[in-house]
Amino acid sequence: MAVKDAPDALAWPLLGRATVEEVGFQGSFERIILRLPRLEGVRPLSPPAPFGGDFVRVEASRSQHQARRFPLRLGDSTWVGVRRIHALKNPG
Repeated sequence: MAVKDAPDALAWPLLGRATVEEVGFQGSFERIILRLPRLEGVRPLSPPAPFGGDFVRVEASRSQHQARRFPLRLGDSTWVGVRRIHALKNPG
């Protein structure tokens, strides 16, 4: 995922405006959990959507350099674009 402060700053396809739900570090990378509005025609498998939830959670990771250039905190709003994606096959 790519995160920026404005939709026109993204060089990748736009997913939408998200809210930061979780921020932490895994080694030298920052791990961010973002809450996006529901994507039409998409059923999230992992992490599963909460019952009745009208949103999708996505996970993004950033280098320390990227995190310093555009710091994000819990509750911040940011624009999200697709840079690389890992889709899981439906086990059913």
